[in-house]
Amino acid sequence: MTSFNGNTWQVMPQPGNLTAASAGFITHLGPYSSEWNLTDTTFSLRFNTPSDTLGILGIPTMVDQGRSGVQFTVYNASSGEKVDMANLPQEEDRYFTVVRALNGGSYNVEATYS
Repeated sequence: MTSFNGNTWQVMPQPGNLTAASAGFITHLGPYSSEWNLTDTTFSLRFNTPSDTLGILGIPTMVDQGRSGVQFTVYNASSGEKVDMANLPQEEDRYFTVVRALNGGSYNVEATYS
């Protein structure tokens, strides 16, 4: 959560030397949870945030561990449909590809590293 009342959030896994992690908690707005797995070439993330919230998603670029690029797809976990990323602000730095203004909900992220 990035605001006092929990209406905004940020999911930005920082794997370091881990290959998997999960966490979660419940607020008056509802549950927040995430779990991710990392291999040499893929990153999978599942996360859930309350529906009436707005957040930021960061996909690790892993450049600091020798990867040269990341391609990713975000899916709505409830419907299985791809999320249209064309209308969401995105930026990339050395450590993350960042997607802003993502509505709360349940998502699956599949990323592939080159």
